[in-house]
Amino acid sequence: MFTDFTIFGSSLSLLQPGERGVVNRVESVDEATVQELRAMGIVPGVTIILEQRSPAYKVIVGGDRLILCQKSADAIYVRLTARSNSAPIQAAGMAGVLTALFQWLGATQKNNRRIEFAEPHIQSPQGKD
Repeated sequence: MFTDFTIFGSSLSLLQPGERGVVNRVESVDEATVQELRAMGIVPGVTIILEQRSPAYKVIVGGDRLILCQKSADAIYVRLTARSNSAPIQAAGMAGVLTALFQWLGATQKNNRRIEFAEPHIQSPQGKD
């Protein structure tokens, strides 16, 4: 399910409603799915906005609203350009990457589990704490 996921890009099926991106590639084991998506205008370089995920994926491509099934959404890989609040995605070093990761985790977390990180224990050079 998380194939080829990065902080800045993913399968269209992993985006949240309101997120937008530029299509990076379209690939599927089923060539008919790829041809169908191309016929709809979903090709590398085009901007795509996810409006809804359920019961079907509703997207905007080039001003047209399209409905996609799960198989089609899984075949579309995008480079994210904006989040739900229309703010551009920017990462400044490791802090920006971690911030983006935690935002993504928070947006996709389905239950109440918490992620906690322990403080690293650093030993002094003399072997004394």
